[in-house]
Amino acid sequence: MTPSNLLPPFAGAVYVSRPMCADGHPDLPLMFAICFALAASGNKLDLFLDAIFPPYPSSLGGGDPGWMWYRELDELGNDVIVVELNDVVAPPSGAWNKYSLDKVRYEIRATLNNILFHKPIHLKEVNRVIGKFDLMHVKTLAGLMPIPDWDGELPLSLILN
Repeated sequence: MTPSNLLPPFAGAVYVSRPMCADGHPDLPLMFAICFALAASGNKLDLFLDAIFPPYPSSLGGGDPGWMWYRELDELGNDVIVVELNDVVAPPSGAWNKYSLDKVRYEIRATLNNILFHKPIHLKEVNRVIGKFDLMHVKTLAGLMPIPDWDGELPLSLILN
């Protein structure tokens, strides 16, 4: 079974901007990690986010089943977030990719938007996380749905790409 086959049933999969990532899609590791980072954290949505936002810790973030993410510098000295899935969740040899901080910020913010759309009771916690990681305004990358600037209100629509 591959991550794209595993992704939809998990609790966080309905919240990511690309819930049905196909095998081999470059965003699959990121969507998988976001699913678990935000779904597994319960009422503390930033539990796994500290590892990928400044100030960066010296430790990795991640958990079960078999994923981790961490910051490293690319060849130009820019921050990138590396996401790795082990071979148990992404057989036969695992999966990984590197993402710009803008891409990660966009996808986390889209997921927070979608969580609120489905579960408005989390407004206070989402507001706290958006403030903590300065996600009020995120850059819309080419080909992706724009995300309105954060106004502290419930979203009117899902962010799906």
